[in-house]
Amino acid sequence: MRTSVRPRRRLALLALVTSATILAACSTTGGPTTTGSAPTTLTLTTGFAIDDLDPLENAFWGPEFGYVELLMRPERGGAPSPWVLRTLTNPSPLTWVLTLNDNVAFQNGRRLDGAALAELITYQLARNEEFGAALPGATAAATGPSEVTLTTSRPAPNVPFLLADEAMLPVYDAAAYQRFKDSGAATADLLEAGLYTGAYRVDSLDSTA
Repeated sequence: MRTSVRPRRRLALLALVTSATILAACSTTGGPTTTGSAPTTLTLTTGFAIDDLDPLENAFWGPEFGYVELLMRPERGGAPSPWVLRTLTNPSPLTWVLTLNDNVAFQNGRRLDGAALAELITYQLARNEEFGAALPGATAAATGPSEVTLTTSRPAPNVPFLLADEAMLPVYDAAAYQRFKDSGAATADLLEAGLYTGAYRVDSLDSTA
């Protein structure tokens, strides 16, 4: 399987090649390309098929390829650190406050603000069974322009780890995704939807051996 991605802006490549798979672990947040240079294409070869960019089906390997980001960054042998979030605090046993980095945008140009983040968390709690089961009865509400308060039904000290789990909460534009689903368009067309915030944007997918 080949995946062609182009950088949204000039970035350092943080992970290199194994004999079978190229892992592009580029970690940043931000808006569209601002450099004057023409975009370049990075072709990634995988040992498995990626049929489309559906966030509920295929986002969980996106962080390795640089087109998906997470709220928290998994750290080897330690607690996760902020990624798309600037801070994550736990002011009371049932309350977590998530504060976003400044100027985070989806690839479609929409700003990722507190309202969009609350919308995403609520959407994932309802549609990702594993995430919903990990935080039963949890609610998310925007409590500032770049802030969301996550309220849980019981103490959940594992929240930082859930937010660093690519299978739980990939960062994407939930409203744009739902509009796309409602339109009845082919899932393959998600390639053009610009749902994610990653440094790389996927241009094409193919199954060439």
